[in-house]
Amino acid sequence: MHTYTFRKSSYSDHLEECVEVAIGPADAVVIRDSKRTEGPTLHVTPAAWASFLTTLHLEPCSMSVPKAGFYAPSTPGMT
Repeated sequence: MHTYTFRKSSYSDHLEECVEVAIGPADAVVIRDSKRTEGPTLHVTPAAWASFLTTLHLEPCSMSVPKAGFYAPSTPGMT
């Protein structure tokens, strides 16, 4: 089992929307619900994660857009 160092989204609060992100094996981005730290994780490629964050910034939606503290990879590794 892998141990990850997760970073909480700057838009996460302590009651509802809690998302954490870490670097996984083979430079995968690992995403989890911080309220369920022993629960399932979602693994995506750095390119998919960057595309997801770009879409959030470009597409109007009702969701909050991440602040600068929520990182996106600029290269295959995380920055």
